[in-house]
Amino acid sequence: MVLRLDRDSLSQRTPTGSVLTREFDGNDWIAKLTWQAADSLRVSAKVSGDPAEISNRNASEDVGADAGSRTDQGGQIYQAELNWVASDSVLFSLQAGLNDGYLDSYPMSGDLTLSGYHNEETDFYFNNYYNAQYSERDSTQAKTALSYFAEDLLGPHEFKVGVEYRELYYSGNNFYTGGGLYEGDDRVRPGDQPDRARLRDLRPRQRRWVDHNLTADIAAWRRGWRRARPSATSLPTTSRTPGGRCPT
Repeated sequence: MVLRLDRDSLSQRTPTGSVLTREFDGNDWIAKLTWQAADSLRVSAKVSGDPAEISNRNASEDVGADAGSRTDQGGQIYQAELNWVASDSVLFSLQAGLNDGYLDSYPMSGDLTLSGYHNEETDFYFNNYYNAQYSERDSTQAKTALSYFAEDLLGPHEFKVGVEYRELYYSGNNFYTGGGLYEGDDRVRPGDQPDRARLRDLRPRQRRWVDHNLTADIAAWRRGWRRARPSATSLPTTSRTPGGRCPT
C-alpha cells in the first residue's frame, strides 16, 4: 500500500490598489492499494483528491472590503483495476472509475440574503458579493477488454474486444445574492435599501444534465484494421436532486 500526502504552499497576492488579499490554499493527496492475488491475477485500487479554497478570489481595486468572494473547488477520484492473464495468449482487463467534482462560489460574508451593490459611475462593487453558485461535476466510467495474441498468423497480431461505458453528470444552481444586483450612482451608500425596481433581477437558475455513452469496439491487427460501432449519446431526464450543496 502506498499513501502520499502533499500540501501545496499557501499563496497570497494583493493586487495594486486592492483592500483585499487573494489567498489560495489547496492540497493534493493519493492513496493506492495493490493486491497480487495470484501470479496471473492483480487487483489495484486508488483514491485521490485535490481540494482547494480560494479566499477573496475577486480581489481588485474595484472591489470593497465587504464584497469579496470565496471559491471551494476540487473533488475525489476513485479508481479500480483488475488484470488477469488467463493463458499465454489471453489477457483480460477490467477498469472502473468515479470522479466526484465540485465548484462552489459565494460571498466571503456567507450571507446569501444580502444584495451586492455596483456604483456604475466608478465601477465599484460593495456591500456584498453579488453572486452565488454551487455545482457538482461528476463522471463515471467503466471498461473491459479481452485480448487474444496470435503469434503465427502471418506474423504476431492482437485481436481485442472491449466495451466501454461513460456517464457525465452536471448539476448547478446560480443566482444573485439578495435576489438581485443593485446598480446606481454615487448617491448609493452601504446600508441603503435596494430599490427593487432598479435591481438587475435574476431568479435562481438550476441546470442539470446527464450524458450516457456506450461504445463497443472490435480491434484486430495490432498495426492495422480497426472497426468500431458509433457511440450513442443521449440526454435523458434524471430524478437525481441537483446540487446537493445547493441552498434551497
